[in-house]
Amino acid sequence: MKKILAKLMAFVAAIIVFASCSKSSDSPSNDSGSYPKNVTLEYRVTKLSGDKLTSGSSIVIYPGGQDSPDNLALPISLKYDVKDVKQFDGFSASFTGLATGSVRLDLLVDGKVVKSSTASGTNMVYGTVTYLFP
Repeated sequence: MKKILAKLMAFVAAIIVFASCSKSSDSPSNDSGSYPKNVTLEYRVTKLSGDKLTSGSSIVIYPGGQDSPDNLALPISLKYDVKDVKQFDGFSASFTGLATGSVRLDLLVDGKVVKSSTASGTNMVYGTVTYLFP
């Protein structure tokens, strides 16, 4: 009986060892839970109100770079293909418009909204939005 139990335990242990083995890859994966990975980041600004709020300036900071486009017409959509994003890397953006109104700021990763915020003001609209890769 002890021999059968020992063989059964060895068999279960072998199954566990083989099941836990995985193929390693030298190239980054796009699987949501593994890092580093390659992603497409998008920053959007949509006007919610304000007839005179027609344009603005932004600062976009993403893993490996930054962009400071000026005098952009609303709505704004900026895309960045980023390689080797690591866990806890940040993606953030700010918007400044010189008029009364309100806007929604969206950060998208691979086409999915991951963070949003709204901003409003009189004479000037300023807002920021930040996302950390989990």
